[in-house]
Amino acid sequence: MQHIEETSSSLSILSHNNKEKLFGIMNETMTAMGARLLQSNNLQPLTDQRAIITRLDCVQELSQAEEMFYALKSSLRLLNDVDHLITAFIQVPTKPNVRHSEQSINHIINLKHTLLSIGHLAGVRAVPEPVPQTILRLLTDSRLEHFLRLIDEVIEKNVVLEKTAVGIRNQRCFAVKAGCNGLLDVVRQTYKETINDIFEMVNRYVEDYNIHLKAQFNTAIGYYLSTGKNKTLTSTTLELVKKNAKINNSQTEVCLMSDKIVSELSGNIRQDIGVLYKASEAIAMPDMLLPFAHLCSVNEYIRPEFIDTLAIKKGRHIFVK
Repeated sequence: MQHIEETSSSLSILSHNNKEKLFGIMNETMTAMGARLLQSNNLQPLTDQRAIITRLDCVQELSQAEEMFYALKSSLRLLNDVDHLITAFIQVPTKPNVRHSEQSINHIINLKHTLLSIGHLAGVRAVPEPVPQTILRLLTDSRLEHFLRLIDEVIEKNVVLEKTAVGIRNQRCFAVKAGCNGLLDVVRQTYKETINDIFEMVNRYVEDYNIHLKAQFNTAIGYYLSTGKNKTLTSTTLELVKKNAKINNSQTEVCLMSDKIVSELSGNIRQDIGVLYKASEAIAMPDMLLPFAHLCSVNEYIRPEFIDTLAIKKGRHIFVK
């Protein structure tokens, strides 16, 4: 029971970034992987002198090289949670359904974004000595490039991570390249034409009734009508309800038809998923070093030296301002 409570407490600190805790004060990481590694190092500090000196060398270089510091920080900011993505790929449902099909497409697009971001980070080469060769080797593993090639064979090149509800919905429908499945292309054309019909219908309402209307979308009801400036009124029509139903049916068919293509792609990626674990570790290390360099710069911390005699001058705890 004690172990469970301690684990829960650690996760709470990690989630809320509590500034009354050591982790909260130190955490300036850009990624979830870096935050987890920082928390782990706080709970289990290094005891090997050689490893500590190596880390001090890295922190010193980062704190003195402003351009390197911000280039690394900017690249890390682009990355999503790689560990979470790995978990999504290794969990294979026993009974696939429409929701699983939709999520599988999202995971592939997320992986593509992550791989491109890893390539950007590796291209910066702003990781301080003496750790760059190990990290760079992990970030430039040929299997990561192979993943990208596999994805580009199936997924449209211009697909990016969408954030709006309608953007995510359209992304799922058109992520798989045209020509992979003829019937899939037909269904997607129906989906696209029905959406165009909705906007043409709204324009017709505006002309016929001389009122200000626009079509909007949310995941709960699909497309609906909105009018008014100071006070917004929403409504729908029987015609719009029918078109929403047609869109939903088309989307379901698209997801199910795409599922076989995406599942095969995911299976090929899953065979070498271990390379993503290594990439995650390679991302976490420089990300963890950034908070150390940041604290050293803003607080004018002095680098400790390992000698036979213990001598501390004007020492203070990190909590003391």
